[in-house]
Amino acid sequence: WLGGLEVPPVGAHNKDDVLRYSAARLLLDRASERSEFSLADNEASAFAEICRRLDGAPLALELAASRFSSRTAAAVLDELDQRFRTLTLTGAGAEPRQQTLLATLQWSYSLLTTTEATVLRVVSIFAGAFDIDSAVAVVAHRALDLCDVFDAISGLRAKSMLSVDQSLGRLRYRLLDTTRTFAGGLLAANAELGQVSAMHAQLMLNLLTQANAERAVLSTLEARATFAGLADDLRKAIDWALNQSGDLELGIQLVAAGLPLWGELSLGEEIRVNCERAVTEFDRISCLDKSLKLKLVVGLASANTYLSTEHDKTVALYESAISLAQATQDASAECRALSALVTYSLLFPGRARPPLETLETLRAVAEQSNDQPAKWEYELLSAHCEVNAGNYPAYYGRLEILNNKMCDTEEGSIPRFQIFQKANVEVQLTAAAWLVGRPGEAMSRALVAARSAIETSHALTLVNTLARGVIWALYMCGEYRIARHYSDLLADTVYRCGMSTWIPAVEYYSAILEFRLGERRSPEVLRASFETLRTGIVHLRSHGHFASLALALVEAGRPDDAVPILDYLFGGGGPAKWCLPEILRARAAAELAFGRKSDAIATLREAVYIADSLGGVSWKLRAALSLAKLLHDQGGTSEAQQVLHSTYAQFHDGFDSQDLRESRLLLAAMAAG
Repeated sequence: WLGGLEVPPVGAHNKDDVLRYSAARLLLDRASERSEFSLADNEASAFAEICRRLDGAPLALELAASRFSSRTAAAVLDELDQRFRTLTLTGAGAEPRQQTLLATLQWSYSLLTTTEATVLRVVSIFAGAFDIDSAVAVVAHRALDLCDVFDAISGLRAKSMLSVDQSLGRLRYRLLDTTRTFAGGLLAANAELGQVSAMHAQLMLNLLTQANAERAVLSTLEARATFAGLADDLRKAIDWALNQSGDLELGIQLVAAGLPLWGELSLGEEIRVNCERAVTEFDRISCLDKSLKLKLVVGLASANTYLSTEHDKTVALYESAISLAQATQDASAECRALSALVTYSLLFPGRARPPLETLETLRAVAEQSNDQPAKWEYELLSAHCEVNAGNYPAYYGRLEILNNKMCDTEEGSIPRFQIFQKANVEVQLTAAAWLVGRPGEAMSRALVAARSAIETSHALTLVNTLARGVIWALYMCGEYRIARHYSDLLADTVYRCGMSTWIPAVEYYSAILEFRLGERRSPEVLRASFETLRTGIVHLRSHGHFASLALALVEAGRPDDAVPILDYLFGGGGPAKWCLPEILRARAAAELAFGRKSDAIATLREAVYIADSLGGVSWKLRAALSLAKLLHDQGGTSEAQQVLHSTYAQFHDGFDSQDLRESRLLLAAMAAG
C-alpha cells in the first residue's frame, strides 16, 4: 500500500514552514528542475494548498511541477479545478499510463473488481472521511451486504485508492482528492449520482441528529472533532438538497441540525447564509413545524448580531424569534434571542427596543425557567450596560461577583451564547481591572483569560478574548512585546479559520504595536488602519482604538492625519463615554502639536475631571500625566505635582506598568528641582 507524502497543514503561511513537509520539498525540487521557479513567502500559502489538494501523491506532484515553468503558485492552484486536463506530463520516457493523472486513474480503475468499482464510485460522494457504517448506508441501493462492502474497501486500500484516517481515534477512510473527483465523474456517468446523493444527505441528517443528542456527554475535544469531521459533508448535502434535488424540507432540516456544528466551529457567516436561505424556503413551502423554524430564526438572529447592517430587518428578526419562542414555550430559545437583541441594542443605540427593557425580560424568563446560563448572561449584559454608561466601579464589582459564582462550574462542549461565558467574564474583568486602576491585576488576568480561551479550543471565543480585552489591556499597561505575541496568535487564528470580519482588528493591533515597538513607525499604516476599522463591522469600531491611532499619529509628527480621526470621534453621536477621557487626551495632543497650549491644558483638565467622575482611575492617571508634563514645561510645577501625585496615590498595584513608571520618574524630577 502506497501512502502520500506529508503535506503542509492549513496554518503554514511562510516558506520555511511549508518546506518542512516532504510533499512541498518534492514539488519545489521538480519545479526548480524544469524552470527557474523559486518559492517566496508570498506564494507559500498557495504552494501548500497545491500539496494538500493533491494529497501529497508523488505522481500528481510531479505532474503539477511542470505547470510552474510559466505560472505562479496561485495560478497553478486556480488550474487545479481542471486538474485532469492540466496535469499532463510532457517529455519522453514515461509509461503511457503515467503521462496524465486521468490515464493513471483509468488504468487503476480497470484493475478493480466489479464490487470494488461500485463501492469506489459510491463513496466518492463523501467530501471527508467516512467509516464502514457510513459506506454501507450510501451503498445500500446496490444490495451489497456488510461483508461485500468491507472486502471492497480492503481491496481499494490495498490498491492505494483509499487512505486510512484515524484522527478521531477510530478507523475511517478517505479518498484522495484527485481520486474522489475521478470517481465522482463516473458516479454521474453511471446515473447513480441522484440516488446516492439522497442517501448521503439523509445519512448526514441522521449523524448530526445523533451527534447533537450526544454532545452533552462528549468532551470539548470529542465534540469538536466529531463536528469538524462532518462539516464538508454537511455543506455538500445542503447544497444538493436545497439547490439540486428539490427536497427542500430535507435541506431545511439539515441547516437546523447543522447549527451546533457551525457554532462549535465558529462559522458565523455560514450560519447566517444558510439560515437565511432555509427560512426563505420554509415560508415558501408553507412548512408548519414551528419548532424547526424557531431553531432557524434564533440561529439567524444570533449570527446577525454582529454581521448584519440591515437594522430594521434585523430587529424584526429578533422580535420574530422571541414571539416564536413564546408560542412554542421554549424558554431556552427565548433567552438566546433576548440576549442577541440586548447585544444588538448596545451596538446600535436607538435601532432596537431599549436594552434595559429587554434585559429585564431576559432576567424574568431566566428566573422563571431557572436557566442558570441565562442568568449569567443577564449579569454579563448588565455589566456591558454599566461600562457603556461609564460606571466603572459597578462594572468591575458585578463581574467580580459573577466570576466567583462561576469559578466552580463546568460549561458544556459548545457555547450557549456564541462564546464561552467563563472566558467572556475573565476578559471583561481584565478590562475592568485596568479601568478602575488595578493595572497589576489587569496584566495577570489578561494572561489567565488568554490561557482559558486557548483551552476552550473554540476559535470565536479565542478571537473575541484576544481582540476585545487581552491585547488591549496589555497595550494599555505598556506590555507591548507580550501584546505582540497575542496579536500574532490572533492573526493566525483569524486567517486559519477564515474569520475575515475580524481582519480589521488584526491589522489595527499589528499597526499600533509595530509603531510602539519601533519596528515600523509608518503614518500611512496607521491611517490605513483607521479606515479599515471605520468601515469594518460595528463591534470592532472601538473609539478607544481610534484614540490610540490619533495619539500615535501626533507622536509620529503627523497631527494633520490625526484630525480626521478626531472629527470622526466627535461627529455623529459623539465620543463613546467609556473612553472619553482618552479621546480628550488625544485631542489635547493634537492641540499642543498645533501650538494651542492653553486649549490643550483646558482639554486635559476636562479629561482628568471626567475620568474622576466615572471612577476611571487609569484614564485619570494618563490624563494627569500628560497635564503634569505640560504644566511643568510651562513653569507650573506646583500644580503639576499636585494633580499627578494625588492620582498616583490612588494606585495599589501594577507599579511596573508604563504609566506608573513614567509618573514616578516625573514626580521625582519635579521634586529634585
